[in-house]
Amino acid sequence: MRVLFILLLATLTSTSLTSCSLLNGGERANRTDPAQTIDNSDAELPPENIEQPAEYESTESIGQQDVELAERTTLYSTASLNVRSGPGTVYPVVAGLSYGDSIEASGLDDGWYELFSDGQSIGFAHSNYLSAEKPAPLPRDALPSASFETGLFGVSLPAGSSLVVSSPLTETADARETYRVPMAYEEIRGFYVRELSALGWKPFESETETTLNYRKGDLAISVVVDMNGQRFTLSGGQR
Repeated sequence: MRVLFILLLATLTSTSLTSCSLLNGGERANRTDPAQTIDNSDAELPPENIEQPAEYESTESIGQQDVELAERTTLYSTASLNVRSGPGTVYPVVAGLSYGDSIEASGLDDGWYELFSDGQSIGFAHSNYLSAEKPAPLPRDALPSASFETGLFGVSLPAGSSLVVSSPLTETADARETYRVPMAYEEIRGFYVRELSALGWKPFESETETTLNYRKGDLAISVVVDMNGQRFTLSGGQR
């Protein structure tokens, strides 16, 4: 009887321990720990893959031709250019170049080239207006639809010289007209006209002349013209 009681007590104890173990194990297996909250408001985000802009390239040229020339090199004028007696604007103008003219140049003194013609130095011009490549021809203006009449242009010319031009025939004062030198010039020189008198057409004193280009093969002689306080050279053509 005592033996049966001991066996029964042992069985009950074993069953109790097993139940506790299962309960504890199941609680651990089914328990879900609360998720940990991470505050990343101050976290440093990785940099985005932003494409960098291409290296800046200026379309403005500091100088057409601004390298020192050890030897005399043929360059081309890219504008109506003053030739001065020295390397700077403080020196007087001694000559001039038209757009597209070729000239020999050498050296480089603070941006100024010394220019040569027929082997002789003729002065200095700034490198900004000289190029190793010949510039493209200037566009031509369309012919105006008007009748033309030959006459004398009212400018001051050297004694014994005259400049024959064509102009649209009109009697309107303060009219804007276009002058051409016949049989000589490729391009048009434009003036603002004030009046038509016995001396010919006279330009407004406040106006500035535009660039004049011509076919050199068609020209025979050159004359110096003083107009509006400016001095420039024109060719009279075949006369």
